[in-house]
Amino acid sequence: MAEPGPLSVADRLEIMELLARYTWSLDARDAAAFAATFAPHGVWQPSTGIGGTGPDAIRAAFDQRIGRQSTKLRHISGAAIIEGTAERCVVRSLCQVVAEAPGGPCATTQVAEHHDACVKVDGRCLFEHKVVKTVLDGRGP
Repeated sequence: MAEPGPLSVADRLEIMELLARYTWSLDARDAAAFAATFAPHGVWQPSTGIGGTGPDAIRAAFDQRIGRQSTKLRHISGAAIIEGTAERCVVRSLCQVVAEAPGGPCATTQVAEHHDACVKVDGRCLFEHKVVKTVLDGRGP
């Protein structure tokens, strides 16, 4: 079996689009689109609460966690560090969660590190494992 090739520019762009689809689906509260960013055997480990393994469990965990929220949120991702091959890579990025405060300004409620393992499945890059770790919780000192 041949060794997988290095990451191409097209591979990197596909991974960046995957990250964008993930955050857009969060903000749209679209459980199906969110679960579609994961491989069939994919694992989601959020910073708090319960995640899931596989699209059905991830969709259910998403609905339980995000579906009931009434606060308007936006997830703003920073540039990602992408390392690996065309078939499997590791991605590290930061995400800031901004919430709309009723009658007031927006506020940062969380800054989290995202540690992702991505794989190609049927020619598409998907999350094999996504771990979200809160590094700042927006509560201050």
